[in-house]
Amino acid sequence: MSKTGLLLVGHGTRNDQGAEQFQVLTAVLKKQLPHFVVAGCFLELRPPTMEQAWQTLIEAGVTEVAVQPLLLFSAGHAKQDIPDAVDKLATPDIPVRYGRPLSRERNLVTLVCRTAANLLAELSPPQGSVSRTALVMVGRGSFDPCAQADMRLLAETVWRTVNEQLPSGSAGFLSVDTAFYAMAQPRLPEVLREVCSRGNVQDVIVQPHLLFAGQLHYAIEAQVQEVADQFPSKRILVGQPLGPDPLIAASVCNRIQE
Repeated sequence: MSKTGLLLVGHGTRNDQGAEQFQVLTAVLKKQLPHFVVAGCFLELRPPTMEQAWQTLIEAGVTEVAVQPLLLFSAGHAKQDIPDAVDKLATPDIPVRYGRPLSRERNLVTLVCRTAANLLAELSPPQGSVSRTALVMVGRGSFDPCAQADMRLLAETVWRTVNEQLPSGSAGFLSVDTAFYAMAQPRLPEVLREVCSRGNVQDVIVQPHLLFAGQLHYAIEAQVQEVADQFPSKRILVGQPLGPDPLIAASVCNRIQE
């Protein structure tokens, strides 16, 4: 009988909370995908390594492997680093298939919209008031132009979806801007300063588009605080990473079923 192994590959983090969130999601997927032998691993920074996870699958007797990158966009890690690492591990007798990164999978979009809408509700704009809240979506960043475009499309989708789903008369987001932490332009500080300089903006919601907790989220918070100190009259809220939410698990399952 054939037995399929699922190699779930995360980016990797030095942050213990982020690593624990990855393990929580892996445990959820093991329950939701009982017909797979699931092994989670990190591409870099901490164990379990890809080699360790691959060995776990081989020892379980898998006859084929599905490789699912637990990444938000298709860039260098998904296109080259993970396939190169798998090539060094694979043998001709075990076929390998690759899933797509999560990108704008519908469950992930739903989760991001819910997160942004919850932050908007925290500001409690009066019913019928004119919107004065700007949304800034910030991604990790990538040299890959397709990943950059994907981030911009996601931001536009979230802005339009949240505004369309609000009850009639509710103040939605006035605008949306996309920023990047590194490797792409425009960078978060310059975007945030420009948004805060707009006369029709009173509040700003910054939503980091990250899967798990880690140093990158802390760095984004630090950049936001630096700009906030320059604009004391503005209210700025920073969202949390998406975390091991059931909708992320649903996104991964859909990618695997593809």
